[in-house]
Amino acid sequence: MGNRTWSVTFVVLASTLAPPSGLAGQSARHSNGSHTPPAASLRTPEPLVLARMSREPTLDGVVEPTEWANATSLTLTQFWPSFGAPLSQPSEVFLAYDDDYLYAAARLTDDEVRANSFQRDGWNGDDALDVIVDPLNDDRTAMLFTTTPLGMQQDQEILNDGVVAAGLEPINRAWNTFWDAASTITDEGWATEVRIPLSSLRYRLENGNATMGIIVGRTIIRTGALQVYPAIEPIHDRAYFKPSLAQDVILTGIPRRSPLYVSPYVLAGAGRQRERGLPAVETTTVEEIGGDVKYGLTDRLTLDLTVNTDFAQVESDAVQVNLDRFNLLFPERRQFFQERSSIFEFSHGDEGRLFHSRRIGLSDEGRQRRIFGGARLTGQIGAWDVGFLDMQIDGADGAPGENAGVVRMRRSMADGAARLGGIATSRVENDGHGRYAWGVDGLVRLGARDELTVQFAQTEDTERAEGLVDRSMAHVLVQRPTSDGFGYFVDGVYSGESYDPALGFEERNAFMSAKGQVRWGWRPAEGFWGRHMLRLTTRLFVRAEDRSLQSGLIRLRWTGSFRQGGLFNIAFNNEWEDLRAPLRLTPDVDVPAGRYFEQNVFMNVITGNARKVSGEALFFAEQFFDGWSARLRLTPTWAVSRHLSLSADVTRQRVWFPDRDQSFDPDIYRFRVRAARDTKLSGEVFVQYSRLAERATANFRVRYRFAEGQELFVVYDHLRDDREPAFLPDLGQTDQRLLIKYVHTLR
Repeated sequence: MGNRTWSVTFVVLASTLAPPSGLAGQSARHSNGSHTPPAASLRTPEPLVLARMSREPTLDGVVEPTEWANATSLTLTQFWPSFGAPLSQPSEVFLAYDDDYLYAAARLTDDEVRANSFQRDGWNGDDALDVIVDPLNDDRTAMLFTTTPLGMQQDQEILNDGVVAAGLEPINRAWNTFWDAASTITDEGWATEVRIPLSSLRYRLENGNATMGIIVGRTIIRTGALQVYPAIEPIHDRAYFKPSLAQDVILTGIPRRSPLYVSPYVLAGAGRQRERGLPAVETTTVEEIGGDVKYGLTDRLTLDLTVNTDFAQVESDAVQVNLDRFNLLFPERRQFFQERSSIFEFSHGDEGRLFHSRRIGLSDEGRQRRIFGGARLTGQIGAWDVGFLDMQIDGADGAPGENAGVVRMRRSMADGAARLGGIATSRVENDGHGRYAWGVDGLVRLGARDELTVQFAQTEDTERAEGLVDRSMAHVLVQRPTSDGFGYFVDGVYSGESYDPALGFEERNAFMSAKGQVRWGWRPAEGFWGRHMLRLTTRLFVRAEDRSLQSGLIRLRWTGSFRQGGLFNIAFNNEWEDLRAPLRLTPDVDVPAGRYFEQNVFMNVITGNARKVSGEALFFAEQFFDGWSARLRLTPTWAVSRHLSLSADVTRQRVWFPDRDQSFDPDIYRFRVRAARDTKLSGEVFVQYSRLAERATANFRVRYRFAEGQELFVVYDHLRDDREPAFLPDLGQTDQRLLIKYVHTLR
């Protein structure tokens, strides 16, 4: 189980290492913002000195004038749908701090408050207040804290200044930290108070003062309106999420801290498994103890330690169907690997990563293995961003145990106009077999809006003799990542025949690629549409061994964003595929070797979240090798009440080959029920079924939060597999597991 990838196709499924429910919060609510030069922000040129609280306010969601009288008041600006227009609803927002906390509070006038979810990290079309903090003021990484009229809490990490880079999304939705919020719904609207421990932030102290970047935003979901401080103009993608456009604020006279968090856990449970073809049911019991330690070595450097690492509470991965010959990527959702994970990034587009932490604790065949423990160091030393990771993994299924390690360093130069870095990884088995990788990368800003990225990497296997070129990877990218006016990228990659990052991910092996895109975006002054984007994209992949064509693409795509939220996409694609060998899709269907020219059309519409029922509809029709494929995907969500939410993700697909009289239906059905009594007690049921694999999985989780960092989890997993394992990992025909886990963090 786990992150198994299959280069020969069919179905890829993973087990219990998985995301929370997908993208919620501001990254889902707003895709209208931007990557932009500082001129796009009307922030105060000089840092703003925040007010110090004389006494700690009561965190009850009631913004008492006497408690907040000396706080710093912020003036919000209309960001969307019409930048600079008068605010549709008045907002009063305050910031302050003391020796222990950063505080935010707001009184938000509204005659129709939307409040749909109590569940932690379960934003579901609610009105919201966001506080974005760039604690190191490095203009790259920030923390996004979101709360709603019900006091729901959601935290995410913003990476790479909010810019999509090398195919990686700039929002880490799985990141969590310690903080609190409380809200009340009033006759005038709603009010909220947010309290963020300074120990949850990593800030730079100079003469007792800390300078941070701050962005505050308010979402009024029924109108799609967003108000923001400072006055950031939405001229490119994700402007609202860009730490480089934050207002610099100064906290004076705060103490230097070395925070210590100790999080032991106890776990007990039982499992039942019936192996395929065997009548006996094997029953096992589980009793585990372990824990994590987080210690601030300096104000900018954090050490994480883990012993007998466990991820029982992490949700099951979504089933994926792979109908091509390339590997699938599963995201990392395990909490230990989340904080400032962008430090470790070294990616050359969608096709590969030199380091992907999801590989740690998994065998090459995709089975989970026990992690005895390890250490993780992240932060800054001088001008350098530093990341260090070392984990010891148990052996399994006759394979020896191993040690996994990575070191990453990078620094900004020339006032942020350039960045230089390096990375090294190792995967060493206890029997001495070692696989290593190293790489260097650099970024240079070419003027105000253009960027050049260069990467070079090599891998080495102690049991194989390989040439230097064959085990190398090189990547060059030039781009203008804007969405107003003209934007583009030109991208080239070489990946040698023996290039194999043992702790990374490669979608395809031994290739050269050339990719490019030109685009034009514009914002109508008024009307139904909020933004238009027209893109022309080309991709060409050739085999490294003989320079022959492997696959190619030409795509014309138009995207229109609705002024009140949501968007519509339509794309026309021409693709080329060259199969050297037959491609097995099912035990009964093979695509013959040969060259194929395919045309297809893609359409989807995403609704806004202003209504109780929202979601996405997608239609995709294509020539599929020597046949045809049609796919319809519906993902509705119904916010039944603030205590209950229902959602589905249904994909109906038909693949058929008329000339060969063959067909199959790789349908996938996913259903999710979320329930919450309040912000402390919540539960979730996630059921999915793959028709092609004839495999059903269910994941049931109950979570009770006694206090921040003190939580009880009850987790039940069930898997049933009715198909002969011609391609699938042999997980047994029926697997069941019930676990109870309690985590208590000492601060």
